[in-house]
Amino acid sequence: MRVTVLQDQTKQCWIRLSYDLVCQYLLNLMTQITKERFHDIANEVLGKIGEIEGNIGQLHIISHILRCLALYSFNHTSGVGWSCGDILESAWDWTKRAGGSLKQMNHGL
Repeated sequence: MRVTVLQDQTKQCWIRLSYDLVCQYLLNLMTQITKERFHDIANEVLGKIGEIEGNIGQLHIISHILRCLALYSFNHTSGVGWSCGDILESAWDWTKRAGGSLKQMNHGL
């Protein structure tokens, strides 16, 4: 996640992140952001980072331990609606098959 995205979100009530390893990602997020390359981040952004909550999509949560299922499942989270959380990955099959054809339409970069 790009930290600069959060600079415009400091007025939001809450921020929810969906990621297949959010259980580990959120543990280390503040440590990574406070490293030397992000020293210019405003204090209100740093405060909002501590409030970020996360979920693991249905496709990935089945391989996690029971603790993750209880804490990070969309099924057990109020305010998020009924979501699989993995909608972006559903298009990968088509894009992989189309890749060869699309590569021929440009300079092959």
